[in-house]
Amino acid sequence: MNVIKKIFIIMFIVAVTLATISSKSYATNTSDIINGGDAFIKNAGNREIFNKQNEQEGVDQLYYIMTTIGIVLAFLVGSILGIQFITSGAAGQAKVKEKLIPFVLGAIIIFGAYGIWRLVYNAFNSVL
Repeated sequence: MNVIKKIFIIMFIVAVTLATISSKSYATNTSDIINGGDAFIKNAGNREIFNKQNEQEGVDQLYYIMTTIGIVLAFLVGSILGIQFITSGAAGQAKVKEKLIPFVLGAIIIFGAYGIWRLVYNAFNSVL
């Protein structure tokens, strides 16, 4: 378990570092921010700023990335639990069986996430 915590800490540090490196700020003071906002509103005019097709493509890409990560993690955790179940004795197998319930619930949430997201998305679109 200690190794898993270290892996998650390293992954978190790498993600924060990449986010910090890749972020760029072109504003040097608050007047630059305000002027940039005013220019954005002026350039938009009466055009549609948000295109539904681009929005849908962005959300779909995010969905595919998150689903892929979820599948990989579910496979890894399932493999680890399977190996622990095979190699441990009766007491160890009981502990692994206790860990299976959260694993199965997490897998259902991961694989059902698209359906949940689509339900919420359609509900909000009908309201708005």
